[in-house]
Amino acid sequence: MNIGFWVCAASSIVFLLLALLFTLLKGKAAILISGFNTMPKEQRRLYDTKWMSKDHRNMFLIWTAILG
Repeated sequence: MNIGFWVCAASSIVFLLLALLFTLLKGKAAILISGFNTMPKEQRRLYDTKWMSKDHRNMFLIWTAILG
């Protein structure tokens, strides 16, 4: 086995855990998205946090599948 296999396997596990985190926390996980956490609270209210979390969850699942 080579190092590439282990890096892909570890990355796949990390992305799967992140997808699980975004699934469980739903809209509250949007605060983990880069740039969203630095916005003022008034501006954050304008965004659909559930959709953002769902989109990131799907992105992490795709990365898990590609690396897996």
